Amino acid sequence: MRSVKKICLYTDKKRKGAGQLHYTVEQIVNNHSMDAIDNGVLSVENIFPIIITTDRAYSAIGVQMYVVNEFSKFPKINFRGFYATPIIIDFDTLIDLSYRLNRRELHLESLLLDYLLINKTRLAPFSNYIEDNYKREKGKLLDNEIRYLFDDIVKDAQLS
Repeated sequence: MRSVKKICLYTDKKRKGAGQLHYTVEQIVNNHSMDAIDNGVLSVENIFPIIITTDRAYSAIGVQMYVVNEFSKFPKINFRGFYATPIIIDFDTLIDLSYRLNRRELHLESLLLDYLLINKTRLAPFSNYIEDNYKREKGKLLDNEIRYLFDDIVKDAQLS
């Protein structure tokens, strides 16, 4: 699991992935680093550290659990709300969800909470949860999703 250290490392001198996210949350919650800039941070109820990766190898069964186990060794944060364990989301899954999230057909917070509730062992990756519960016919994007994703690119290409 040496390569997993690329997405989950927290030491005094080095932080990667979940370690960077945790350190940032620690600075915001414990050291109040954002209070003067954004007082809305004081009313946050849920924090979901999300690691977005382009490498689908991190969506393998068991990688999520390894990250959760490493995360449990990080320094504790005094947060009054819900602070989730890190969730690995591969970029392809995020792209697949983007149209439905944008149209508010799906809500990211609800998806994350449901995933954490269903996947208590943290063995299954988020991509499997989406595949099992929200994926359409494999490999099929609807025309309106394709337009949403690529219209600006096509327009820009036509202008040049």
